[in-house]
Amino acid sequence: MTPTFYPHWSWIYESVAELPGARAADQEAWGCVVLWIGDKMFGMVCEDGRGRELLTLKLPPEDGEALRQQHDFAEPGWHLNKRHWTSVVLAACGDDRQLVTELLEDSYDCLLDTLPRWRQREIRLTP
Repeated sequence: MTPTFYPHWSWIYESVAELPGARAADQEAWGCVVLWIGDKMFGMVCEDGRGRELLTLKLPPEDGEALRQQHDFAEPGWHLNKRHWTSVVLAACGDDRQLVTELLEDSYDCLLDTLPRWRQREIRLTP
């Protein structure tokens, strides 16, 4: 099912759908779209308290820190653990689809690596 929140970011949801075992789904209670591998969250598209639309991703701490140092549009994860999550202000980088897609893949890989090996194999074999 295609998320209904933030439909103008549908290309992000389509990129997520191309990752084995991943999906994007509305999270009604939070008013956002959550990116999932099974029952584990690896990202979300939401609006912060200032009305900015963010893509928040789970990244290795050193990768998140490097991204924040290199780009003004990256900041510590909004409403999540600041060490493991990084928020990207979509309006500031929305035209750079290649970078956003690479970050989605990095976040996906980061979470996938935390799963048991049998689950990783199962997900990677999912058509």
